[in-house]
Amino acid sequence: MSSFRLAFFRTKIGNYAGQTWFEAATDPQYKPSKMRRVFSLYDENPAYYFSGEVANGICLSSLNGGPWFSVSGGNHRTIIAKFACEHVFQVTGVYPLVAGVAKQHYFADVEAWELFGQLRGFVDQGIHVTIRRQRLGNERLQGNNTIEYRLAFHVADYRFSRNGRLQWLNADEFRKFARHIVRRNAEVTRLERLRHYWLQFALGNVDSLIYQA
Repeated sequence: MSSFRLAFFRTKIGNYAGQTWFEAATDPQYKPSKMRRVFSLYDENPAYYFSGEVANGICLSSLNGGPWFSVSGGNHRTIIAKFACEHVFQVTGVYPLVAGVAKQHYFADVEAWELFGQLRGFVDQGIHVTIRRQRLGNERLQGNNTIEYRLAFHVADYRFSRNGRLQWLNADEFRKFARHIVRRNAEVTRLERLRHYWLQFALGNVDSLIYQA
């Protein structure tokens, strides 16, 4: 694929998102003076992007194995690096790798997060939800650092009584509860009302949430 065609793909680079690569380089929508300065530095030292001197000055992220994007650091240099690689490819026929780029792989429960946002819209119907992140571990292996978190969701359901049914849910349980609420638009069925009374008066259970998996 030619450098010309690549240059007109839309970027996913922080402050330049939505611009083409060419627009970001020639008419940047953010700090144009800095873009000119970084281009000048590249002219002075074209090997910078391939010698390891970048030294984590460019940070690329990926969510759940998706495309790489830049939001945290090295936005200007990412743009320049793109054209530096294209130049090397045009001259040598070999597409180079930029050395010294920091890569962050994020694996997140996007569905649970989206459902959390939806449930916050049911406050008027008596559904209150909060989220807590618990750090499970931090492992460093062969230069890679892995940080693992677990999410817990606290749900208070006041649709059955003023005291509410209150329960902590893990992500899997929360997804099931949230889908149930969204699917029924938080309406309480007669069967659910009867189950509430049965749990409360027959079993003394006033906390467990009532929902269908």
